Amino acid sequence: MDRYTMVVSRDDNDTWFAELAEERRCHTWGRTLAATRDRMREAVAVWYEVAPDSFDLREDIRLPDDLRRRLDITLSARDSARREMDAAQAETARTVRALVDAGLSRRDVAYLVGLSHQRVQQILDSPAPPAFSYELPPAPRLTMVAETAAEAYRPESGRP
Repeated sequence: MDRYTMVVSRDDNDTWFAELAEERRCHTWGRTLAATRDRMREAVAVWYEVAPDSFDLREDIRLPDDLRRRLDITLSARDSARREMDAAQAETARTVRALVDAGLSRRDVAYLVGLSHQRVQQILDSPAPPAFSYELPPAPRLTMVAETAAEAYRPESGRP
């Protein structure tokens, strides 16, 4: 599959101007980035006489340096947050399973981890998340509470 790069910049009229890096005579414009991308896809298809979905179109969007830095920082922070959220969800699922395996009720597990009992059941019904290859940092307060609750609900302890 062929790959082309469109170079996009903002002009003085608040419109986006795009030209193909590989063929500067192939160019277009749009009021929004999405419209500019769609129009460039059409322009490339006409220029090279190919189907609009028969090639990859990469975007090189030119922004002032300060805005580019801000955008890069934002995208990096969002990517980090997404990875941390995925890790937190996987760890929550492992913790839910461990607490239930220790004999706690679904409602008590929900109380401990801050979820609804329905969400706890959904987690238990879904496939187990993969194990992480790193050690989680200790969380003494939460560990102590969880161990105390787990001890209280072990059938062999003789307590209800």
